[in-house]
Amino acid sequence: MATETYKWFRPDSNRRDGVAIVNNGDSAETSPFTLMTRAVLRARGLPFGGTRTLFDYGTATDTFVYARCPDLLYPAISGDLTAAELATVVSVMPAGWTVSTPPIALIPNPRKRSIIVRGDSITAGLGTTAGDTRDIWLTQAINGIPGETLVFAGTPYREAESKSYYVGNMSLGGSNWDNSVAQGLGEEAYPLREALAYPQRTATHAMNSLGSRMLFIYTLGTNDPSYDATVTGAIAWGRAATRIAALRAAFPAIKIAIWTIIKRSETSSLNNRLNDYNVLARANYASAGADALIDMEANIPQLNISTGNTGNATYYTDGTHVTTVSHGLMGAVARPIIQSLLA
Repeated sequence: MATETYKWFRPDSNRRDGVAIVNNGDSAETSPFTLMTRAVLRARGLPFGGTRTLFDYGTATDTFVYARCPDLLYPAISGDLTAAELATVVSVMPAGWTVSTPPIALIPNPRKRSIIVRGDSITAGLGTTAGDTRDIWLTQAINGIPGETLVFAGTPYREAESKSYYVGNMSLGGSNWDNSVAQGLGEEAYPLREALAYPQRTATHAMNSLGSRMLFIYTLGTNDPSYDATVTGAIAWGRAATRIAALRAAFPAIKIAIWTIIKRSETSSLNNRLNDYNVLARANYASAGADALIDMEANIPQLNISTGNTGNATYYTDGTHVTTVSHGLMGAVARPIIQSLLA
């Protein structure tokens, strides 16, 4: 039997649009290897069928990351590589290169119903027992489906799979649609500001090939009015609509869902603006490009702007974040919507 041969090459340090790749260093950062892999997958109409990834990953003695591609595959993908990547192609294994686990890629499983969620600290799991994706509403929604139990790939607990579902969580605390007011934690900058993070993190996903078996959920919105008191519900919704429309244009085949904002603190002026946002989201989510609205605020009295009590420790850990119990209530609301979208 013939011995398989390979090409090795280094991922471009720039995005496909020529902009330098930013490295924020957080656990959801998108590496050059991931961006290169996503770009090639998208160019080839992947992931699809049984094909999810194309390249092995490893670091050589020279400290550079190299992708390894079989020579039988290389002619099909060489045209998808940038000039910088092509300039690094070698047919001899770089000294010291060994296969290792690649950095987080958030590449959906083409054999399963796949969900990627982009949210803030609530969907990141702050306030839950585990403090991460293992206890959030989305995990509880899937685990509540008979026969489905998500198994996590390991730290940082951002990716998990069950018998029929894949979940990837790219949420980060402090995230917002397009806040420009500094709070001292970088909320006005990349990557917490989705308008700035979108070109590198969200828009580069390889998921359109999965069509209606792919669901992207945005759970942003609460931080825009909170960080800037001049942001009305209408302004916040306008930001949301812009991002949803951009996502729809980039991924016309997938399903998109958003959610409503739950009560935050007992400050009526803030909650009034959050309510105004929700009213607009309910009326306009479809025209913005989303397929569904997961209306947490209207359907969970304990988190409702009118009836909720942010001082109740059963449901809130502080005025903003909610407990594992509350995530269970949210999961129950989301479950039938997710099942319907991915039927």
